[in-house]
Amino acid sequence: MHLDVQVSGGSWQTSVWSQSGNQGNSWQSASVDLSSFSGDLR
Repeated sequence: MHLDVQVSGGSWQTSVWSQSGNQGNSWQSASVDLSSFSGDLR
């Protein structure tokens, strides 16, 4: 599983989080700091 961020207009995309391996069969939570993209997200 991974989380990608694409800036407005699609000029670039970057992976900001990923997790691999067996995580079991229950819901898992994760926190991702997106503050460096402030103003670029929608």
